Amino acid sequence: MPNAGPFEESVALNKALDAACTKAGRDPGSIRRSISVRFTTPDETLKNAKAAVDAGFTELLVMTGGGNVPVADPRKRVEELAALLVVGELVPAGACRREHNGRDMRV
Repeated sequence: MPNAGPFEESVALNKALDAACTKAGRDPGSIRRSISVRFTTPDETLKNAKAAVDAGFTELLVMTGGGNVPVADPRKRVEELAALLVVGELVPAGACRREHNGRDMRV
């Protein structure tokens, strides 16, 4: 899926893809969907990741720097993000794949 800009625009394109698949007789869940989420704070990142998954995206690319995020030690930021994975906040502990709302999630 192309990078659509604002989250709401990506969600709208995702819904349009679902409709086009249904019209063509293809299972919309058979298409992997990816979106990028910026790592800001653990709480905000989790909120945004959950919103993306709830909107039907199956793959999340979490950006650890850039944008309006203050410059910090990149290693520390990656370790903070990894800690969310380890405790099972973004992904159930030990999972490589899971199903969410009938869609296969790759993590």
